[in-house]
Amino acid sequence: MTDLVHPSGAVVHMTGERLNLTDMWKAAGADPQKQPAKWRDLPSTQEFVAHVAEVILGKSENDAFQSFRGGKNPRTEAHWQIGLAYAKYLSPAFHAWANAVVRERMESRPAAPAIDQRVLGGIVKSVVRSQIKEFLTELAPQIIAAQLAADPRVAVIDAVPALQIAIEASVPKKGRRPIVRAISNSLARHCAERGHIVRRDVRGTKIYPLAAVHEWRLSGGDAEIRKLVSANTSAGPLFDVIPGGKPA
Repeated sequence: MTDLVHPSGAVVHMTGERLNLTDMWKAAGADPQKQPAKWRDLPSTQEFVAHVAEVILGKSENDAFQSFRGGKNPRTEAHWQIGLAYAKYLSPAFHAWANAVVRERMESRPAAPAIDQRVLGGIVKSVVRSQIKEFLTELAPQIIAAQLAADPRVAVIDAVPALQIAIEASVPKKGRRPIVRAISNSLARHCAERGHIVRRDVRGTKIYPLAAVHEWRLSGGDAEIRKLVSANTSAGPLFDVIPGGKPA
């Protein structure tokens, strides 16, 4: 409970978000014609109380404006927005005082921690990117199969060598050979784990199913290629990255 002390010395109690309207009436001079019960009977008051109850509180009107009769402390309490409307009804001077002190009390309450919009945006992008990646990884085989079935021009191209993957990924020609070998090794492991069949072309070069290639790239292959290219660019040909590597 919070005590709001009026310049006259009268005390208005505030409990949570509820103001004691009886205290307010007494502090404003206790005019018999402006008692809380009489004000509540006004159509404009009833309309405002209904709005606060429904829109702001999501509760019944009795929760927004309630009278306690009998006992040691008979009183009428209401949500602070209703209380400020009652203060305006009591007098302009009392309304101005109530606005100031209630606003001060409401603003002194701990506010919800501010969220850095850039951080929030990064979190959202990360979650969305992860979900899209997972979705595409699961659908890659079906997408490739549908594409091959729909376009007879590419129907004969159902597998590619690691060199073609490196070229499509814009791997620089200088130092490309060890990167191609690393791509081939990584793809071979991926195909073995996922049950894809790796074939060889007429020259004996391994060729990988397009569906397997798309799965591999979406599940980390592209990042692996970028890492290999970066290491090759900063440290020269990847002799140490690929066992037995030789310059291209």
